[in-house]
Amino acid sequence: MRTNYDEQDDGGLVENIMKTDGNNSKSNGDGTKNNSNFVRVEEGKQNDKDSTPPINKINKEVWNTSETSVPQVNWHHDTRAHTSGNQTTVITSATDSNIRNGKNATKQVVVELEELAHGNPIVGNGSQIESEKRKETFLFIHAGPVKTGSSSIQCSLQSNHLLEQNKFYYLGRRERQCADDRHKKLVRRKFFNVQSFVFQYLARGWLKQESSQSFVESFINGMKQRHDKGVHTIISGEEFCKLMFLGDELFQLFANLLNDLDQTIRFQVVYRDFFEWAHSVYSFLEMWKFPMHEFQGRSMSSIVDEKVQPHFIGNADKTCSPFGLWSFLNSTLPFFTKKVHVDILNIHATQKGDLGTEYLCSLPNATVVCEASRKAFPSVGKSRPTDLDLLHSDRIASAAWEKGLFQNSSAVQTRRIEVDQAIKDHVYNELKLTFTDLPLECLQDDILAHLLNQSIQYGTTMLGNQFDESILKKKFDLFVTSNKFCSVNVTAIVTDPHWIAFFQNISLFG
Repeated sequence: MRTNYDEQDDGGLVENIMKTDGNNSKSNGDGTKNNSNFVRVEEGKQNDKDSTPPINKINKEVWNTSETSVPQVNWHHDTRAHTSGNQTTVITSATDSNIRNGKNATKQVVVELEELAHGNPIVGNGSQIESEKRKETFLFIHAGPVKTGSSSIQCSLQSNHLLEQNKFYYLGRRERQCADDRHKKLVRRKFFNVQSFVFQYLARGWLKQESSQSFVESFINGMKQRHDKGVHTIISGEEFCKLMFLGDELFQLFANLLNDLDQTIRFQVVYRDFFEWAHSVYSFLEMWKFPMHEFQGRSMSSIVDEKVQPHFIGNADKTCSPFGLWSFLNSTLPFFTKKVHVDILNIHATQKGDLGTEYLCSLPNATVVCEASRKAFPSVGKSRPTDLDLLHSDRIASAAWEKGLFQNSSAVQTRRIEVDQAIKDHVYNELKLTFTDLPLECLQDDILAHLLNQSIQYGTTMLGNQFDESILKKKFDLFVTSNKFCSVNVTAIVTDPHWIAFFQNISLFG
């Protein structure tokens, strides 16, 4: 089957379907095979609605978006009852995986109403038997959060040409920073723009505007076509964390849009041990400050700085941590008038290898795409790795600049990257050390104890009997002994005679 995409799918966020042909295999709701370990929080209300908002006005300015393929789930029930607030949910051990993110919004062309509402079917041909249209299909909304492997999964989903053979349709988002060039051979050119959808249609309340009804109609139309063909849809985006801060009125607009779909909704949250996630977010946010050239700019913070502490001892249920996002989504179930689930993918339970491939292999009835991915991508690096040594070296370089240690400051003012690299070379090749062998400043014992207790609490709450406290404690101890909860003490560095002489070396920094 081949589909040619001109614009984007599903309204505003649209794709014009130019041609569809080929056959699709049937997907079964039962007896499917999954290889990843999941926990499902099953809760929600039945009573699917099938109403579509009227289109009163064509949206003249449409936002480009991306497409996403969606997994179907087979659950292996196993577990326990869990009470959240005043509602009781059932948490079951299961196998399911879904993740995908989206960005980049660019204003696009005028979209004709008929093209949006009456486009050709997105997948399959007209030969599907009528009974297949009655089968349950899913809309998987993978919401991250940040630093839980979303980019790796998105890279796998956007480039896998076998997904549609297994009746999964990846709507979006597109990830542009993939570790392997093979992930850049996209299934299609345009994907659903999750960023535009969340930050404009949802956060700015565009969904309730008359001018946005063309998007609403075309989105529902595209979802209906996939449902009628027995195809599951996947949307992935860490931007969905913004849902936590919309307020009831705007969130209800989002819920109403989903209530009008034929699909069962499955929100997906990736679990990662809290201490590990908090450290990764700290490093990630500091690296975002990196100004590339100028020294006269933002400097990176030490892990012990007061403004950094909320990453480690703040209320994770109020932030977009795995626990915070999961708790929030469970609290929103009363907004829906249909069956809605909140599922958990335990990132630590995936098999050794490429995370994106493991995600694909967790999809029900995805044997072909799983085996092909295992062969093509036996091991793929992280899509967005964080260079922790660059964080250390840049803090040293900035401290030396602020203290005026460079003899020719004008010569190095715009050479920040070069200075950082010179510091790394000096530590590795001349001192024969690592950055954690240098003088350090580390999180205090009381903060570490609090961080460990939080991590155990969140793991127990989210994973239930799948959570292994002893394994978490071993990993936490390794973090501590390997000085990952430490930053280089730059005050000690810039007062050390050896380092002062290094920075005043004209041959290096002249």
